[in-house]
Amino acid sequence: MRSVHALAIAAMTVGASVAAHAATIASDSYLIGSNPSAGQYAAGTSLASQAAVTAFGFKNTTGGSGTAQYQSQTLGLVNTLAGADSASSGKVGYINPNVTTLTRSTAHNLNAVANSSTYYVSHLVNLGTWSGTAAAGQRALLTGFGNATAPTNTGTGTSMTGLEFGFSQDGTAASTTAGGSLVIRYNNAGTSADQILLDGTVSSVQNLTYLVVARIDVTAGTDNVTWWVNPTDATDDSTLSSSALATGTFAGNVVNSGADFGRLNYYSVGWGNSVGASGFFDEARLSTDLAGLNFVAVPEPTTLSVLALGAMGLVRRRRA
Repeated sequence: MRSVHALAIAAMTVGASVAAHAATIASDSYLIGSNPSAGQYAAGTSLASQAAVTAFGFKNTTGGSGTAQYQSQTLGLVNTLAGADSASSGKVGYINPNVTTLTRSTAHNLNAVANSSTYYVSHLVNLGTWSGTAAAGQRALLTGFGNATAPTNTGTGTSMTGLEFGFSQDGTAASTTAGGSLVIRYNNAGTSADQILLDGTVSSVQNLTYLVVARIDVTAGTDNVTWWVNPTDATDDSTLSSSALATGTFAGNVVNSGADFGRLNYYSVGWGNSVGASGFFDEARLSTDLAGLNFVAVPEPTTLSVLALGAMGLVRRRRA
């Protein structure tokens, strides 16, 4: 029998996933099943071969380079705030091609995105395992909402828009052994740059799932980005900050209009070697406000007590 606490939480979340918030632009939980029109993917199959899958806000997939490396898989990444568990959804897995320099990419095209002065975006990312070495600024595994321009290596010219979330190596022995750092890659005045969220030279980011959330404030010039790693309370921006593992800000040339969010990109360069490498993405969400990311609400203690009492009454009635 489910615990009273579990029943109370279930009572809170009933209907939460029925429909996206009005501000939600796109959301994909990588559901596994046989109904593409309901946003369901076939397990163990490349994303590029499943063009008919239409998750909320998406219209189809598009090709790329080495698209077979990105596959829909069972057992989604787990995060309480995102309402993500391994049983009810899947994930995107990067399948190691055993290459050291090649680029691999694919994308999921979005429906038209309206202009907004603010956008929120979130992703679950997991490095998996890594072993190898790399030159500075090379080797990366990223995903993010943006345009059709793939992110270039850091320090090189780029016309990419949006933000790319994932893992990048800075060439030092400590970070390459650990798989690099958790980063956001962005356009900094025409040059590709990484904002380091968690430094892999300090502590390994390997085999850990991270919820990364970002707010983009669009301006006529340089946009402002606020980011959070593993927050546990999404009541508002202040609780994101107070509950996050790490938080910060940076400025960059992220978007000019909604048209700069044309698709959800999956990108890697040199992410593989003779030993093996992997990576996983899940719960990609884009919205014009925080509520539109559809995070699970954190209950007030009194609210939880009332729900627990109601659940206890329900259990008693069922036993009677």
